[in-house]
Amino acid sequence: RLQGAMALVAAILALLAWSGGLTPELLLGGVFLAALGGAFFTPAWMRTVPDVLEGPQIPSGVILNSTGVNIARVVGATAGGLLIAHTFAGAGFLANAAAILMLVTVIGGWRGAG
Repeated sequence: RLQGAMALVAAILALLAWSGGLTPELLLGGVFLAALGGAFFTPAWMRTVPDVLEGPQIPSGVILNSTGVNIARVVGATAGGLLIAHTFAGAGFLANAAAILMLVTVIGGWRGAG
């Protein structure tokens, strides 16, 4: 549900940006809601590492997971900047909504360990 709400916020921001109705207040509120969702989602996502790895592999898995998150922050920001530069301001929000929906699909099909 949380990811669906985050995707909805991103899609609304994209629509507002495309229509020209995105005010600074709406942008700030939308980004706040998206960050709030991330604050709740990220620890739960990090907790999945022990579900896919066993005992001695867990420390290395945590390091690799954290490294992947930091790499994604750099690559995502770069890709978002290029996308916005070559399209419109809301394209970044639209791409974010699509990425969240892809994640929802993966999580929805994941059964976890055991």
